[in-house]
Amino acid sequence: MNHLFATTDLEKSYRVNLNMIGLDNRPAVKNLHEILTEWLVFRRETVKRRLNYRLDRVLRRLHILEGLLVRSSTSMR
Repeated sequence: MNHLFATTDLEKSYRVNLNMIGLDNRPAVKNLHEILTEWLVFRRETVKRRLNYRLDRVLRRLHILEGLLVRSSTSMR
């Protein structure tokens, strides 16, 4: 086993700097679990903001279309 580990890529170590700015806007060294957890929170919030923006645009357009519908129905009388 030791020979396999020494002569193949079965065991390799890499140095990784996990220093990052978190959701609290402060730099910190985080472990992989914390990084993934914060990334999921960030993605969830990003998707929610994007969907709310699209919903607001659709609702504004519906409001305009309702007004045009009311105007066209009163002009037909």
